[in-house]
Amino acid sequence: MIPDLPKLDKIIVPGREARPLASKEITDLNEKEPTMEVQFVHSDYPDRFILEVELEDLAKQEDLLTANHVVKRLEFRGDDIQLEGRPFPLETYGNMMLTALLALLVAFYMDRIFLKSV
Repeated sequence: MIPDLPKLDKIIVPGREARPLASKEITDLNEKEPTMEVQFVHSDYPDRFILEVELEDLAKQEDLLTANHVVKRLEFRGDDIQLEGRPFPLETYGNMMLTALLALLVAFYMDRIFLKSV
């Protein structure tokens, strides 16, 4: 299993007894991917849900608006969730504004070409 595994950035290991039970596998993974982050969810925080870790990771990778939207859409009611990350999706809105500006410039240019010929 380990030799065929693709490159991983992070692995999340659930279960209260995950550290002793998966120690050999984690050691093998660390030898293959020394920069890989390993998170033991229930070993470190036994009362947490596995989804909380994923939502917190989403907030760090994307932004708080996206993570809060997912929390709301999933109707997640966990009290321990700590969302941290960028407050606003700059890349998303930046791309949208750039596309709108480009569309306006193309429309303006096409309007000038067709108005001159009429």
